[in-house]
Amino acid sequence: MTSEGFQHISKGLEELNDLRSLSLIYFGSGRVIDLKMQSLAEAFKKLGCLQILSLDFSQCGITKEGMLSFGNALVTLNSLQSLNLRFSSSEVSDAGIESFSQGLTRLVTLRELDIAFPGNSQITDVGMKRFSLALKNLTGLKKLYLNFYDCPNISNTELKHLSLAMKNMTFLEDIILDFSYCGEGTITNKEMERFCHGLKNFISLQEICLYFHQCTITGYGLHSLVRVLKRHLSLRTVDIQFVCLANENGILRERAQKALNSLPLLKNLSLYVDP
Repeated sequence: MTSEGFQHISKGLEELNDLRSLSLIYFGSGRVIDLKMQSLAEAFKKLGCLQILSLDFSQCGITKEGMLSFGNALVTLNSLQSLNLRFSSSEVSDAGIESFSQGLTRLVTLRELDIAFPGNSQITDVGMKRFSLALKNLTGLKKLYLNFYDCPNISNTELKHLSLAMKNMTFLEDIILDFSYCGEGTITNKEMERFCHGLKNFISLQEICLYFHQCTITGYGLHSLVRVLKRHLSLRTVDIQFVCLANENGILRERAQKALNSLPLLKNLSLYVDP
Protein backbone atom coordinates (compact mmCIF):
# COMPACT_ATOMS: atom_id res chain seq x y z
CA MET A 1 0.00 0.00 0.00
CA THR A 2 1.31 3.44 -0.91
CA SER A 3 1.54 6.48 1.37
CA GLU A 4 -1.43 7.92 -0.50
CA GLY A 5 -3.48 4.85 0.37
CA PHE A 6 -2.56 5.25 4.03
CA GLN A 7 -3.65 8.86 3.88
CA HIS A 8 -7.10 7.75 2.69
CA ILE A 9 -7.35 5.26 5.57
CA SER A 10 -6.25 7.93 8.02
CA LYS A 11 -8.82 10.38 6.72
CA GLY A 12 -11.50 7.76 7.19
CA LEU A 13 -10.39 7.08 10.75
CA GLU A 14 -10.64 10.76 11.59
CA GLU A 15 -14.39 10.56 11.04
CA LEU A 16 -14.77 7.78 13.63
CA ASN A 17 -14.74 10.07 16.64
CA ASP A 18 -16.47 7.56 18.92
CA LEU A 19 -14.24 4.60 18.01
CA ARG A 20 -13.36 2.50 21.07
CA SER A 21 -11.14 -0.23 19.57
CA LEU A 22 -8.73 -0.25 16.61
CA SER A 23 -6.56 -3.07 15.25
CA LEU A 24 -4.25 -2.62 12.26
CA ILE A 25 -1.71 -5.03 10.75
CA TYR A 26 0.74 -3.96 8.07
CA PHE A 27 3.75 -5.99 6.93
CA GLY A 28 6.16 -3.67 5.16
CA SER A 29 8.85 -6.02 3.79
CA GLY A 30 11.54 -3.65 4.99
CA ARG A 31 10.07 -0.49 3.47
CA VAL A 32 10.38 2.72 5.47
CA ILE A 33 6.92 3.75 6.67
CA ASP A 34 7.59 7.16 8.25
CA LEU A 35 5.10 8.95 6.01
CA LYS A 36 2.46 6.29 6.66
CA MET A 37 3.04 6.55 10.39
CA GLN A 38 2.71 10.32 10.26
CA SER A 39 -0.64 9.98 8.48
CA LEU A 40 -1.91 7.56 11.10
CA ALA A 41 -0.59 9.78 13.89
CA GLU A 42 -2.70 12.65 12.63
CA ALA A 43 -5.77 10.40 12.65
CA PHE A 44 -5.09 9.21 16.20
CA LYS A 45 -5.28 12.80 17.41
CA LYS A 46 -8.98 12.76 16.53
CA LEU A 47 -9.70 9.48 18.35
CA GLY A 48 -10.01 10.75 21.90
CA CYS A 49 -12.46 7.98 22.88
CA LEU A 50 -10.15 5.13 21.82
CA GLN A 51 -9.65 2.58 24.61
CA ILE A 52 -7.95 -0.35 22.83
CA LEU A 53 -5.20 0.07 20.22
CA SER A 54 -3.38 -2.82 18.51
CA LEU A 55 -0.81 -2.16 15.78
CA ASP A 56 1.52 -4.58 14.02
CA PHE A 57 4.22 -3.00 11.84
CA SER A 58 6.52 -6.00 11.67
CA GLN A 59 9.28 -6.00 9.06
CA CYS A 60 8.83 -2.33 8.34
CA GLY A 61 11.53 0.30 8.47
CA ILE A 62 10.80 3.16 10.83
CA THR A 63 13.15 5.98 11.82
CA LYS A 64 13.31 8.35 14.76
CA GLU A 65 10.96 10.76 12.98
CA GLY A 66 8.30 8.11 12.43
CA MET A 67 8.45 6.97 16.06
CA LEU A 68 8.33 10.59 17.24
CA SER A 69 5.15 11.19 15.24
CA PHE A 70 3.62 8.08 16.77
CA GLY A 71 4.72 9.01 20.30
CA ASN A 72 3.26 12.50 19.97
CA ALA A 73 -0.04 11.04 18.81
CA LEU A 74 -0.20 8.71 21.81
CA VAL A 75 -0.31 11.70 24.12
CA THR A 76 -3.73 12.64 22.74
CA LEU A 77 -5.30 9.24 23.52
CA ASN A 78 -6.57 10.24 26.94
CA SER A 79 -8.91 7.24 27.31
CA LEU A 80 -6.52 4.50 26.18
CA GLN A 81 -6.52 1.46 28.47
CA SER A 82 -4.87 -1.23 26.33
CA LEU A 83 -1.90 -0.79 23.98
CA ASN A 84 -0.53 -3.65 21.88
CA LEU A 85 2.40 -2.87 19.56
CA ARG A 86 4.46 -5.15 17.31
CA PHE A 87 7.61 -3.87 15.61
CA SER A 88 9.35 -7.17 14.82
CA SER A 89 12.56 -6.73 12.78
CA SER A 90 11.62 -3.14 12.00
CA GLU A 91 15.05 -1.51 12.33
CA VAL A 92 13.96 0.55 15.33
CA SER A 93 16.91 2.40 16.90
CA ASP A 94 17.64 3.82 20.35
CA ALA A 95 16.57 7.25 19.06
CA GLY A 96 13.29 5.75 17.88
CA ILE A 97 12.67 4.08 21.24
CA GLU A 98 13.38 7.35 23.02
CA SER A 99 11.02 9.29 20.75
CA PHE A 100 8.25 6.76 21.27
CA SER A 101 8.84 6.73 25.04
CA GLN A 102 8.15 10.46 25.28
CA GLY A 103 4.53 9.76 24.42
CA LEU A 104 4.24 6.46 26.27
CA THR A 105 5.14 7.96 29.63
CA ARG A 106 2.00 10.14 29.56
CA LEU A 107 -0.48 7.30 29.03
CA VAL A 108 -1.42 7.16 32.70
CA THR A 109 -4.81 5.58 31.93
CA LEU A 110 -3.18 2.38 30.61
CA ARG A 111 -4.10 -0.88 32.28
CA GLU A 112 -2.54 -3.27 29.71
CA LEU A 113 0.73 -2.78 27.85
CA ASP A 114 2.02 -5.35 25.35
CA ILE A 115 5.18 -4.20 23.53
CA ALA A 116 7.24 -6.35 21.15
CA PHE A 117 10.46 -5.27 19.44
CA PRO A 118 12.07 -8.66 18.68
CA GLY A 119 14.91 -8.89 16.19
CA ASN A 120 15.92 -5.22 16.35
CA SER A 121 19.70 -5.14 16.50
CA GLN A 122 19.90 -1.33 16.75
CA ILE A 123 18.28 -1.22 20.20
CA THR A 124 20.90 -1.09 22.96
CA ASP A 125 20.97 -0.57 26.72
CA VAL A 126 20.71 3.18 26.08
CA GLY A 127 17.30 2.79 24.45
CA MET A 128 16.16 0.31 27.08
CA LYS A 129 17.02 2.73 29.87
CA ARG A 130 14.91 5.48 28.28
CA PHE A 131 12.07 3.04 27.68
CA SER A 132 12.16 1.81 31.29
CA LEU A 133 12.07 5.37 32.59
CA ALA A 134 8.89 5.93 30.57
CA LEU A 135 7.26 2.96 32.30
CA LYS A 136 7.72 4.49 35.76
CA ASN A 137 4.67 6.72 35.33
CA LEU A 138 2.34 3.88 34.36
CA THR A 139 1.40 3.07 37.93
CA GLY A 140 -2.07 1.74 37.06
CA LEU A 141 -0.84 -1.13 34.86
CA LYS A 142 -2.33 -4.56 35.55
CA LYS A 143 -0.73 -6.42 32.65
CA LEU A 144 2.80 -5.85 31.34
CA TYR A 145 4.19 -7.88 28.44
CA LEU A 146 7.62 -6.95 27.02
CA ASN A 147 9.25 -8.86 24.18
CA PHE A 148 12.80 -7.94 23.14
CA TYR A 149 13.70 -11.42 21.91
CA ASP A 150 16.91 -11.58 19.87
CA CYS A 151 18.02 -7.97 20.34
CA PRO A 152 21.74 -8.79 20.61
CA ASN A 153 22.88 -5.34 21.74
CA ILE A 154 20.75 -5.34 24.88
CA SER A 155 22.66 -6.74 27.83
CA ASN A 156 21.34 -8.13 31.11
CA THR A 157 21.39 -4.63 32.62
CA GLU A 158 17.88 -4.12 31.28
CA LEU A 159 16.76 -6.04 34.37
CA LYS A 160 18.13 -3.22 36.55
CA HIS A 161 16.24 -0.58 34.59
CA LEU A 162 13.00 -2.56 34.67
CA SER A 163 13.37 -3.14 38.41
CA LEU A 164 13.32 0.60 39.00
CA ALA A 165 10.31 1.03 36.71
CA MET A 166 8.29 -1.67 38.47
CA LYS A 167 8.58 -0.21 41.97
CA ASN A 168 5.39 1.82 41.60
CA MET A 169 3.40 -0.80 39.66
CA THR A 170 1.71 -2.20 42.74
CA PHE A 171 -1.42 -3.30 40.83
CA LEU A 172 0.36 -5.58 38.33
CA GLU A 173 -1.37 -8.94 38.01
CA ASP A 174 0.42 -10.39 34.96
CA ILE A 175 4.01 -9.80 33.90
CA ILE A 176 5.78 -11.46 30.97
CA LEU A 177 9.35 -10.50 30.09
CA ASP A 178 11.17 -12.07 27.14
CA PHE A 179 14.81 -11.06 26.71
CA SER A 180 15.93 -14.38 25.28
CA TYR A 181 19.03 -14.34 23.10
CA CYS A 182 19.93 -10.79 23.92
CA GLY A 183 23.56 -10.01 24.76
CA GLU A 184 25.30 -12.65 26.83
CA GLY A 185 26.04 -11.99 30.48
CA THR A 186 25.51 -13.01 34.06
CA ILE A 187 22.78 -11.46 36.15
CA THR A 188 24.58 -10.73 39.39
CA ASN A 189 23.15 -11.44 42.81
CA LYS A 190 22.76 -7.70 43.38
CA GLU A 191 20.82 -7.25 40.14
CA MET A 192 18.54 -10.18 40.96
CA GLU A 193 17.96 -8.86 44.48
CA ARG A 194 16.98 -5.47 43.04
CA PHE A 195 14.56 -7.18 40.66
CA CYS A 196 13.07 -9.23 43.51
CA HIS A 197 12.65 -6.07 45.54
CA GLY A 198 10.48 -4.69 42.76
CA LEU A 199 8.38 -7.85 42.75
CA LYS A 200 7.64 -7.50 46.46
CA ASN A 201 5.46 -4.46 45.88
CA PHE A 202 2.83 -6.24 43.76
CA ILE A 203 -0.46 -6.66 45.61
CA SER A 204 -2.16 -9.40 43.57
CA LEU A 205 0.35 -10.98 41.18
CA GLN A 206 -1.27 -13.87 39.29
CA GLU A 207 1.08 -14.68 36.41
CA ILE A 208 4.82 -14.24 35.96
CA CYS A 209 6.83 -15.47 32.98
CA LEU A 210 10.53 -14.68 32.72
CA TYR A 211 12.38 -15.77 29.58
CA PHE A 212 16.10 -15.03 29.70
CA HIS A 213 17.69 -17.70 27.52
CA GLN A 214 21.43 -17.08 27.21
CA CYS A 215 21.46 -15.04 30.44
CA THR A 216 22.82 -16.81 33.49
CA ILE A 217 22.01 -16.48 37.19
CA THR A 218 23.67 -17.96 40.24
CA GLY A 219 22.12 -20.52 42.54
CA TYR A 220 21.70 -17.74 45.08
CA GLY A 221 19.93 -15.60 42.48
CA LEU A 222 17.46 -18.39 41.75
CA HIS A 223 16.88 -18.90 45.46
CA SER A 224 16.18 -15.16 45.91
CA LEU A 225 13.65 -15.20 43.08
CA VAL A 226 11.81 -18.25 44.40
CA ARG A 227 11.77 -16.83 47.91
CA VAL A 228 9.98 -13.64 46.84
CA LEU A 229 7.56 -15.50 44.56
CA LYS A 230 6.48 -17.70 47.47
CA ARG A 231 5.05 -14.59 49.12
CA HIS A 232 2.56 -14.08 46.29
CA LEU A 233 -0.20 -16.46 47.33
CA SER A 234 -2.39 -15.30 44.41
CA LEU A 235 0.02 -16.72 41.79
CA ARG A 236 -1.57 -19.08 39.26
CA THR A 237 1.13 -19.32 36.59
CA VAL A 238 4.92 -19.32 36.95
CA ASP A 239 7.19 -19.88 33.95
CA ILE A 240 10.91 -19.18 34.49
CA GLN A 241 13.66 -19.89 31.99
CA PHE A 242 17.29 -19.03 32.77
CA VAL A 243 20.68 -20.66 32.62
CA CYS A 244 21.91 -21.31 36.15
CA LEU A 245 25.57 -21.07 37.19
CA ALA A 246 25.70 -24.03 39.52
CA ASN A 247 26.98 -27.59 39.49
CA GLU A 248 23.73 -29.11 40.72
CA ASN A 249 21.09 -27.56 38.48
CA GLY A 250 18.79 -30.55 38.76
CA ILE A 251 18.71 -30.33 42.54
CA LEU A 252 18.20 -26.58 42.44
CA ARG A 253 15.28 -26.97 40.06
CA GLU A 254 13.65 -29.65 42.19
CA ARG A 255 13.96 -27.51 45.32
CA ALA A 256 12.54 -24.49 43.53
CA GLN A 257 9.64 -26.49 42.11
CA LYS A 258 8.85 -27.95 45.53
CA ALA A 259 8.83 -24.49 47.09
CA LEU A 260 6.62 -22.97 44.42
CA ASN A 261 4.21 -25.90 44.36
CA SER A 262 3.21 -24.93 47.88
CA LEU A 263 1.41 -21.88 46.47
CA PRO A 264 -2.32 -22.55 47.07
CA LEU A 265 -3.69 -21.26 43.74
CA LEU A 266 -0.86 -22.33 41.44
CA LYS A 267 -2.06 -24.20 38.34
CA ASN A 268 0.84 -23.92 35.88
CA LEU A 269 4.51 -24.22 36.79
CA SER A 270 7.43 -24.45 34.38
CA LEU A 271 11.00 -24.01 35.55
CA TYR A 272 14.02 -24.31 33.27
CA VAL A 273 17.41 -23.57 34.79
CA ASP A 274 19.70 -25.98 32.94
CA PRO A 275 22.54 -24.89 30.64
